[in-house]
Amino acid sequence: MRFIILIVFCSLVNFGSTANILFYFVVSGYSHRIGVWPIIQRLAESGHNVTFLSPYPNKNQVAQSHHVNITDYVPHNLAKDIGIMDIDKIGLRLREGVAGIENMWSHVDQLAIRSCEALMKKPEFQTWVETSSFDLIVSNTMYNECGYGLVHKFGAKHIAYSSTTHMMWFKDAYAYPDENLPEIQTQYAKDMTFFQSLRNELVSLSWQWWRYRSTFPKIEAILRDRLELDDLPPIDVIERNTSLIFTNTHPSEEYARSLPPNFIGIGGTHCSDERKPLPEDLESFITNSSTKGFILLSFGTYADLSSLPKYLQNYFFNAMSKVPDMKFIVKFNAKPPYGLASNIKTVNWIPQQDLIAHPKIKAFIGHGGVLGTQEAIYHAVPMIVIPFFSDQDYQAARAHQRETAIALEIRELTEEKLLTAILQVLNNPKYKENTARISKFFRDRPSPPVESAVWWIEYVLRHDACCSHLRPIGLQRTWYERRMLDIWGFIAFCGITIFAILVFAIYHLFSGVLNLLICSKIKLD
Repeated sequence: MRFIILIVFCSLVNFGSTANILFYFVVSGYSHRIGVWPIIQRLAESGHNVTFLSPYPNKNQVAQSHHVNITDYVPHNLAKDIGIMDIDKIGLRLREGVAGIENMWSHVDQLAIRSCEALMKKPEFQTWVETSSFDLIVSNTMYNECGYGLVHKFGAKHIAYSSTTHMMWFKDAYAYPDENLPEIQTQYAKDMTFFQSLRNELVSLSWQWWRYRSTFPKIEAILRDRLELDDLPPIDVIERNTSLIFTNTHPSEEYARSLPPNFIGIGGTHCSDERKPLPEDLESFITNSSTKGFILLSFGTYADLSSLPKYLQNYFFNAMSKVPDMKFIVKFNAKPPYGLASNIKTVNWIPQQDLIAHPKIKAFIGHGGVLGTQEAIYHAVPMIVIPFFSDQDYQAARAHQRETAIALEIRELTEEKLLTAILQVLNNPKYKENTARISKFFRDRPSPPVESAVWWIEYVLRHDACCSHLRPIGLQRTWYERRMLDIWGFIAFCGITIFAILVFAIYHLFSGVLNLLICSKIKLD
């Protein structure tokens, strides 16, 4: 009898703590789903009802089987209506190099407006909103400000989730100290020159100014019209009331920043020691030979080697064929090239982390995506990074500075440069040693990142009016007050005034003395 009462009590406790949680990832890449999915699964296992709103259906139903408490909501044709995939990333990179990608950042804020309009005008979405209720909304920080309208509509708490490092507007949006660290857009090294620092700071300020003056008013107009939110406050007010900010980072692979307590680093939520058996053809290719090991080449979900121009494909395959004592597994969504060397195997799908965790892997050639980079760090695998788009240049630069990877520019790539990089990563022990050292830091934490994320989510749910005690007081100050420009301006003004008074006094003193001497000389004459 006591046992039955205990079961009933436990079920009531679980029911009482159940929350409806929405993950708002309307503007996102498919890889963003991969990074956040372990958190979603863990929340569902804890009894919460989780809805994941994004433009992409789940591609791997076996590996990411849905829990009964998970709803994967993909509005019809949303990705097409937003135009997320309309940018020719590889073509832009090859035509304009890093400058083209940097300039691209100046226009992607339009995604926030376009995605908001595309989503809000869908009748199915309107119906879904009217029939839904959420206690908490977790929104992707990359151009998903439209989700702030749902925060207000549902009266929900809000957590921001950055799938990468800190965006250009974070220090103004969330009011943490301005240390002028390199921004994603500028991609400078940590030791910036004066003019690089100046430009880096102006980029950050211009983003916040543009969001306030252009992006936010347009999104507010859409929300008031489509959701009939006449009482909608300025969405920057909703943003400032964000309870927590999750970042997919860890100090071992990012800059150490002076952050307020509402910033929670949860980098590596998808990393795991559990290695599933490889498909038989891959395992036999790796093990049934006398080679030293293998190198994995994969450019993730954004690009593929088969989508590069033929001459670049030849550079890769020719360089790999010149390292016969090493096997190469290449993600290649096309028919293998004629006469492919025997040490190269192309596949159109790979279990990436299972391969990176394989004991015989020697290096990973990738595009600098956050997830792949973290997997390489977690499993202590050195890299060759060839960035294409978005934050990949930033990740490549950081890995190159740490000497855990060699960064190459695809626009300047030659067969010789690639071959040199491969041999250097294989033969110079510093890359493996540095990666192994950072891997220890990356792994050694008080709790796994998924458990940390879930604990903080439930912390926000447990406490009403959360979490003003974690937010910095700088949120109540202007951008120039946070940078103490008013203080330094006053000090500069006082210094200049005192200097001017001294100059004026000295000038008049010397003028008086000079006049006195002249007058004395005239009298003597």
